[in-house]
Amino acid sequence: MKRSLTFVILVLLLAVGFGSPTLSAQTVTDYQSQTVSGAVGFRITKVEFREDLTRVYGELIGKPHTAARIDEITLTIAPGKSYGWTDIDGIDANRYFQWEDEGRIAVEIDFPAMKRPASFTLRAVGPAGESLWSVKSSLSKNSSKKIKRK
Repeated sequence: MKRSLTFVILVLLLAVGFGSPTLSAQTVTDYQSQTVSGAVGFRITKVEFREDLTRVYGELIGKPHTAARIDEITLTIAPGKSYGWTDIDGIDANRYFQWEDEGRIAVEIDFPAMKRPASFTLRAVGPAGESLWSVKSSLSKNSSKKIKRK
């Protein structure tokens, strides 16, 4: 009985220790929205650079009780180097959404995995036209926090 219990505990410890590998991610909170133009505003809060994707966190900004629609978002690092969005949480792509009383909607926008750029531009396109959001790091590349994900 004691050997069986010891064996079960050992197997459980090994399963926990060698289970799923952790993905390393770099969360950067020093990005700031520099310029915003177009019908839809944006304020960046952080960017997470992971092995499988890059996730941009922020808020869409608009006039309370009005509607908008976003059909496409592109992240451009340098001329000729652009990434199209792969997913968005907070609103539905290609469908109208409405700002409530505060005029802000929290969103998470996914792009393919990439290395951390010093600056980039987000371009959103919808029926109201194009919105450009210029984003720049306020600190050096080494000033970000490292986190572990399981």
